[in-house]
Amino acid sequence: MISGSPDCLVKLKAQYNNLNPATKRVADHILTNPLDVIENNIVDLAAKIKVSQFSIISCIKSTGYNGYKDFKISLARDFDPSTTTLFEGIAEVDDAYAILCKVAQKKMQSLKDTMHLIDREALNKSIEIITKADGIEIYGIGYSSFAAEKLSIDLKRLGKKTVMYSDPNYQMMSASILTPKDVAFGFSTSGSSISVVKSLELAKTNGAKTIAVTAFADSPLSRFSDIVLLTTYSDPLLLKYTNNSVVEQTMLVSAITLAVAHTDAPHALLNLSETSAVIKLGKDRARQKGDA
Repeated sequence: MISGSPDCLVKLKAQYNNLNPATKRVADHILTNPLDVIENNIVDLAAKIKVSQFSIISCIKSTGYNGYKDFKISLARDFDPSTTTLFEGIAEVDDAYAILCKVAQKKMQSLKDTMHLIDREALNKSIEIITKADGIEIYGIGYSSFAAEKLSIDLKRLGKKTVMYSDPNYQMMSASILTPKDVAFGFSTSGSSISVVKSLELAKTNGAKTIAVTAFADSPLSRFSDIVLLTTYSDPLLLKYTNNSVVEQTMLVSAITLAVAHTDAPHALLNLSETSAVIKLGKDRARQKGDA
């Protein structure tokens, strides 16, 4: 079994965008100080956070737990004290290597947490849909465009007809002419990127299969998706507004590519060999031209 953060904390992060200001304060405190839940009853925790007990209960129920006691038991069962360092930021005395270690530790933890969030049946279904699709249109902006572009390139090398759009206008133009034989992928960590959400809505209206890759359950993007593949994200160590799922989404994209290739290995190997040969030929010609 792959170890990671306690499931209750992973679920809480996935619901974070759906919380109101009061319950977000609760979530922020629990994610930063998980031991406080284990060591305090709900009355003491409410006083510590300076919120009502109702806010704590509402926050916890958003993750699917019946109440504070159930959440507390789950956290106590799964909590590993050694992971508390994951909630620490960069210290003034940290050198570059210390920062590297903290970044790596956070990302490794986040990758493990993503394994808990991904629904196996949904992932397998997405592979089935991709292999049968006539065309695959992929949308992503900002940080999410990196994984979106990688998926497009990787699937193209396997012989799939794919296009990736990062421009909002092109995304919606593309989605407006999709058919039931096509697939539309939407990448958005927040699940709230307006153009990506609207594009998947258009694609779904036209009968295309829609797949969302997001870090937040029940996000606007999820509502227009036949399949939702949930990744998580690692909180920033220093820059407050730099949450992203680049590494987590890229891991998922790599798995999707390999799974698609696995469905028809001989054909995939042939396509990879041919595309590699073309790239090598182009490099050789460029080198010869440079030597001339």
